[in-house]
Amino acid sequence: DVDGCIYKVFYRTFDRSLPDNPPLGVTEALSLRVFDNFTWNEKATWYGEKGVYRIFKQYDNLYPVMRRVLILSDYDSVIQPRNIHYITAAMTRPFEDPTYMPVTR
Repeated sequence: DVDGCIYKVFYRTFDRSLPDNPPLGVTEALSLRVFDNFTWNEKATWYGEKGVYRIFKQYDNLYPVMRRVLILSDYDSVIQPRNIHYITAAMTRPFEDPTYMPVTR
């Protein structure tokens, strides 16, 4: 899991003023982003219960095109100084920055 889930709920509106409550013909959608409660009190590790490998592996699977620059599921690739710079830069951009990388798209 990557700290939560995205849910999409579909619903239809009805005209209650008409006797048989016919649908108005429009299906609406509501998207919800739900995050896990998270508190970090320890130094990050690569493997183990508090390890970041499982998160990096999921991003490696989601964005395979990045493997041309760095392999997110490979510890030796991630700890290269050049790649630490890329990761830090991507994760510290302000929301207004055009290169800001949201958690979800």
